[in-house]
Amino acid sequence: MYVIRGFFLKFMIRSQAPATKEYTIRSEKLKSPHRYVFLSDIHSCEYENDNEEVLRLITDEKPEAILLGGDTIIAREVKTKPDTWLDVIYPFLKRITSIAPVYAAEGNHEQALRGATRYYPKYVEYYEMMEKLQIRQLINRHVSLNEAELFGLRPNDVYYKKFRYRKPTTEEVRQCLGDPETDRFSIVLSHHPRFFDALSAWGADLVLSGHFHGGLIRVGKQGLISPEPVLFPSYSGGRYEKDGTTMIVNCGLGTHTFMYRIGNPGEVTVLDLQPA
Repeated sequence: MYVIRGFFLKFMIRSQAPATKEYTIRSEKLKSPHRYVFLSDIHSCEYENDNEEVLRLITDEKPEAILLGGDTIIAREVKTKPDTWLDVIYPFLKRITSIAPVYAAEGNHEQALRGATRYYPKYVEYYEMMEKLQIRQLINRHVSLNEAELFGLRPNDVYYKKFRYRKPTTEEVRQCLGDPETDRFSIVLSHHPRFFDALSAWGADLVLSGHFHGGLIRVGKQGLISPEPVLFPSYSGGRYEKDGTTMIVNCGLGTHTFMYRIGNPGEVTVLDLQPA
């Protein structure tokens, strides 16, 4: 069963070459231009030639840093490939650390390992791998990144429970991240785009999300489904604005469970931050 799934996963992903999407974000808080690459929902992806095309796309952009928005791995592979579950993602992450410094937030797949007693040792194994590669993990923490302050949001697990809609509040964000520095450009890695409203009210300048895999099937700029699951999710992929906050939702590089991406190639997001 898993052999068949693996075959279709590789076929459906590889049938569409990965592509870049570029966004320009302007702010009066910036004095100089900065370029970052944002990746989300990598899910241990396997494109042709050991992900050589994805790596080329990233390298060609010459980013100052690479930002990972969560779901770098597939949690289920801990069960199906307990001895080899990191064999694909490790060399990919090692290669991108040679391109630029890498910063990472967690997604629901990382949180699923952390929250399960049985699989917590694998979460530790993953965490140690990231440390070995000198990838900075931002778990409700923030670091200075040039002219910006970069935050990584890890919310309560309830936000990833299916069929349980709960609207995040600004106070919940504040409990996780503290208060933003209003004079610095704030970037928040928030795997779930549902936090957009709360993060906008909190004071984020730029929110970077994923989680929806672009809706798997895209017609124009609209994705079909989301992991909730709901049809035609509001934030399936692209650029969104609210009260001075920009959110970029990455369509993901990999996938899992549903083995297809139609009209929806794997995405390498390029962020050009410019002075206003």
